Amino acid sequence: MSKKEEYTTALECPNCNNKGSARWEENENPVHGEGYAQRLLSVSEEFTKEGDNNVKCNNCGAKIR
Repeated sequence: MSKKEEYTTALECPNCNNKGSARWEENENPVHGEGYAQRLLSVSEEFTKEGDNNVKCNNCGAKIR
């Protein structure tokens, strides 16, 4: 049986030092032997979630991840 865990990480834009946070879900899937799969659930208002796991700074437009 797989285990899911949610956690929050700090975000900081390397370009303009804008700060915020991201909420993630980590899913361990031992059946397929693929290890951990992370999924970005949401980001604070200082950033925008783009695609599955990409983050963009709302202040300067830099891609964070």
